[in-house]
Amino acid sequence: MTLIDDVLAYARALDCGDLQPYNRPTELDKVIEILNDALSLKANSGGKIKAKIKEALEVIERL
Repeated sequence: MTLIDDVLAYARALDCGDLQPYNRPTELDKVIEILNDALSLKANSGGKIKAKIKEALEVIERL
C-alpha cells in the first residue's frame, strides 16, 4: 500500500464514521485530571492552583 492509498482509506473511513476513537497517551489523561482538579479549587487558592499547574507541566515535560 502506498501513502496515497493510506490517505484515501483514512478519508473514506472518516467519511463513514468508521474510525476508532483516538487513544491518547495515559500521561495526557493524567494532565487533564490534574488541570480539572485545579479548576475545582477556590478562586483564592492561588498557591494550590499554581502547584497543580506545575504538576501538569512536569507530566507534559516527560512526554
